[in-house]
Amino acid sequence: MVQAGRPLQEVKDFLGHKTLAVTLRYAHLAPENLRKAASSLDSVLPCLSAPATHEGEMGGIVSRKIEA
Repeated sequence: MVQAGRPLQEVKDFLGHKTLAVTLRYAHLAPENLRKAASSLDSVLPCLSAPATHEGEMGGIVSRKIEA
């Protein structure tokens, strides 16, 4: 349900979980969905992917490889 775009709170209520922690325990995301979520930040936080402008300033962000 989560991978189909349903909100976690809705999934929690539908499954009858008492806490969101239980729902999170079973809400596994496929690697491709994680990549899409991460790439959606590019339009929201464009400054993180910009090159360094001052000496000693870190440009860009460090990304980790998501294994399939």
